[in-house]
Amino acid sequence: MTGAIMVAIDGSEMANKALDLAAEFSAKLGAPLHIVHVMFYARHAERLERLAQGENLVREAAREVAPGADVVQGQMAQIFNSLKTRAQSERMVAAIGELLLDRAARRAKAKGATPIKTKLLNGDYAEAVLEEADRLKPRMMVVGRSGLGPLKSMVLGSVSHKIHAHAKCTVVTAR
Repeated sequence: MTGAIMVAIDGSEMANKALDLAAEFSAKLGAPLHIVHVMFYARHAERLERLAQGENLVREAAREVAPGADVVQGQMAQIFNSLKTRAQSERMVAAIGELLLDRAARRAKAKGATPIKTKLLNGDYAEAVLEEADRLKPRMMVVGRSGLGPLKSMVLGSVSHKIHAHAKCTVVTAR
């Protein structure tokens, strides 16, 4: 087991709370912070739209993937529909993920966390986080109570629940 702290983010308010808590642990314990994000796929355009609202992530990612595209907030489905290839859609999702990770790292650094590593993951949300935790062997993981999933009104989100049930380290839930 390493002394690292791992936090999974998805751009939601609860993920930001988890990030803040993980950054505070990192700063106080002098532990490395690993921030992970599992890519959302284009078929979840509504989730991506919520993820990007107010952050202009869509606009920034579109500039990289589809230069010259006229991007207006609230048009995520139209943006993905206008992309010509699956590769462009995948690059858009990855660009949004990288922007999320970059912003999360800056936020954690401002709270005193150091060193900070980020990683973009692919696959089922909970399984990808658990696989990364198995590889990293952190001291603890921090997750949000619920994120952007469609059933976020449940007491504990399905991703959070699965992580709690299967993680081999301490899991702290931010509320």
